[in-house]
Amino acid sequence: MRPSRPSLATRPGFTLLELLVTVAIIVSLLGLLLVGLGKASEFAKVAKTKSLMQALMTGLAQFKEDTGYYPPVLGVGTGGVSVASLPGERGFARDLLRPPTFANASNPTQNEIDAVNGWWSVTSMPDYLLGYDTREFDAYGFEPLTPANNSPGSREIPPVGIRHPGRDGVWGAALNPRTMASNAIGFYRQRNPGNGAGGNPNSWNGEGVRGAVLGPYLNLKDSDILGALSGVDAQGEPIVLRAEETADFDLLPKCFIDYWGRPLRYYRRGYNALDPSSFSADFNLGDVIALRPQSIAPGTEYDGYRDANNDSSSTRSLVAAEFALLSTGPDRAWDAVVRVDAAGRNVDNIVEVGP
Repeated sequence: MRPSRPSLATRPGFTLLELLVTVAIIVSLLGLLLVGLGKASEFAKVAKTKSLMQALMTGLAQFKEDTGYYPPVLGVGTGGVSVASLPGERGFARDLLRPPTFANASNPTQNEIDAVNGWWSVTSMPDYLLGYDTREFDAYGFEPLTPANNSPGSREIPPVGIRHPGRDGVWGAALNPRTMASNAIGFYRQRNPGNGAGGNPNSWNGEGVRGAVLGPYLNLKDSDILGALSGVDAQGEPIVLRAEETADFDLLPKCFIDYWGRPLRYYRRGYNALDPSSFSADFNLGDVIALRPQSIAPGTEYDGYRDANNDSSSTRSLVAAEFALLSTGPDRAWDAVVRVDAAGRNVDNIVEVGP
């Protein structure tokens, strides 16, 4: 006789406790999986941002090989409000920022130290490495016998490339500027590539230009790395928009952005007055607090300017660097006045230094 099987009513099942334990285990495993995926995603963004920065560094080196200098630092002009310094206008954040100067470089004032740490750009690299669209957009010049502005005929010929920016590095805005007020020298609207000194101070430069075409120095395969500046926030941080976020994307000045959507900052070693090919001994990139690493290996130390925590720790590699690039990393935050802060804002900064 075959043994009888237990009925469905008497077959043992999961108890409530066992079900709760099982669910807890599954939730824990899912949590670990999500954390792992999140970390993998962040690692991938770090790697892609470093790859982008390396490509930019290669482009900057090629630009110097062609011109004899690295791009000057562009930003919001000082010396009075101008059309070129208002957010949303074509020149916003693209005026020449002259290198900081010192009364006594061996004993700098706090204002002079602050000036060094604030001397960076988010617009220099696109302006000098890409070369794109109309002359109002990239300011390198256009062929004079062309149809009206913003029509296809007003585009540069050839349309892709950069007109040589000349000895002052800013298309004649410093050494051969248009006729304007003296405090406007170096402003975007004072660029004078056609060597024509005339023009209304409140109008944009309409001079034509012919001459050597350089670059482009970066193959923009990923359009997501290009952002547009619409202004600055209350803390002076750039407000960055992507192409899908504004109808004015093509008209706004550009910046390169990391894979967290924040602008990449460009720093330069100092040079003398309006000659970007010269060298100034007043300060170096070792004096820039935000570029300093969180830990410094023995034998690589350098004593730079003291930060707000009275910490002067820096590195010799920064002293020797001619330029540096900074991403604020996954937390999208940085602290420009202290190397190490309690909130850890500089811990994940990504810094790449040029030769």
